[in-house]
Amino acid sequence: MYRNGFGGTLGPGGQWFSWIHINDAVRLILHALNQETITGPFISASPNPVTSREFAKVFAHTLQRPRLFPMSRGMMKLAWGERADLFLDSHRTVPQVALSTGFQFRFPTLSEALSDLLGPHPIPIAQLMQEASSK
Repeated sequence: MYRNGFGGTLGPGGQWFSWIHINDAVRLILHALNQETITGPFISASPNPVTSREFAKVFAHTLQRPRLFPMSRGMMKLAWGERADLFLDSHRTVPQVALSTGFQFRFPTLSEALSDLLGPHPIPIAQLMQEASSK
């Protein structure tokens, strides 16, 4: 919808939204497999969560499109039912295990991540995997 100029904030906009670039997610999994000190579940998210409003703003800016039409809570519930809660609930998570074991995010900010994913020359995942395995 953003590419067509119809994107906007989801719900009230103040809810926290954790995200991660796909390449950082893969590298983080490889990092965890190579760290004997990491056991059990861990959070796979960027160290910089944003609000839904900020996500919409950065996404629209990256695509150079306006964010004209916010989607109200009621409209989201009508369109997606219970699945709307995935976007309406606040999830502010920080990857403490990744940070405490020295993982370096290649795309720590939403702007960097979206610029790579939506820009003209994204970094191939094979290159990132090779870099991660050589450490």
